[in-house]
Amino acid sequence: EKLAGGQDLFYLFFQPHRSYTEDGFRIATARFNEGQTPVRINNDERNTGVKTFRVLENYPNPFNASTNFWMMLPEGDSNQLTVEILNLLGQKVRTLFNGRLEGGYHRLTWDGRNDFFHPVPSGMYICRFNYGSRQELRKVLLVR
Repeated sequence: EKLAGGQDLFYLFFQPHRSYTEDGFRIATARFNEGQTPVRINNDERNTGVKTFRVLENYPNPFNASTNFWMMLPEGDSNQLTVEILNLLGQKVRTLFNGRLEGGYHRLTWDGRNDFFHPVPSGMYICRFNYGSRQELRKVLLVR
């Protein structure tokens, strides 16, 4: 919302809480008066910065056109992140990301295509997240 003269009246920052398909989004920070007065809505760790690597459930799942993966990366950490889609034989189908990201909440989207941008067949796939020495896996069901 803007005041006359283009000044911000308020600013809201939303963070996913667990899987946003279960609990929705939480207001993490609200700022008033051009962002000069930070207001905490809750006093839990969701509002003090991300402390550990975590992958939330993807949504939608099952999916047809695309699915979104939400990740929490620790603040001040700069580990390598690799996100890959694998078939059930463990063969790499697609690399969604390979690099470094700032700490915080991030979203990656898979459009059901392989590394050559060809649509893959319906079925179960695994999304593998490697972050430093940690690995997380998520099942993904593509229905064409």
